[in-house]
Amino acid sequence: MPFLLLLLTACGLQLPVSAHSDPIVVPGSPLCGMTQLLPPTLQEPVQDLTRAAVEEVFDALGPQVQAEIDAQSTGPATAVHLTRLRLVQDPTPDEPSPSSSLGFLSALEVSIGDDDGLPLVPIAWAHAIPEDAITIDLSLASTVDLLGYLNQGSAVHVAPVLRTCPRHDVVLTSIASVRVQL
Repeated sequence: MPFLLLLLTACGLQLPVSAHSDPIVVPGSPLCGMTQLLPPTLQEPVQDLTRAAVEEVFDALGPQVQAEIDAQSTGPATAVHLTRLRLVQDPTPDEPSPSSSLGFLSALEVSIGDDDGLPLVPIAWAHAIPEDAITIDLSLASTVDLLGYLNQGSAVHVAPVLRTCPRHDVVLTSIASVRVQL
């Protein structure tokens, strides 16, 4: 068995690792959609909860990656690359619309970095999110190696751009997957 592990390591073993956030409720308001200009009292909670859903999944990802590496007994990782970042509405509404879907977001950008020498770099984004979106698969900067950022516990910076706010409560879960190179 040790020979097999050595052989797999020499061949560049890759481990897929995924994590998800706990469901987060983004509260709806009957005032949403009644005006184009959203007052800060409606914008800020929606933006904060959207940020929290993405930040939470990255907080879970570091320990999950380490647990998978420890389970394989193959030694330290040499690289970690993001392979998926998805926001999902759960449960899915019968008739998605901007008032009952993730369509309250018009765009979302995610970066990672810290004040300890690692630069802030974009890692995922979604522009022109459809108004009836129930799932958002973000585009990825697949060449960014997240290993150093995860090891240092770097902060994830999430910039949601609101189209409106939801009229009804929306339950949001985020899912992140990475490929760990050993």
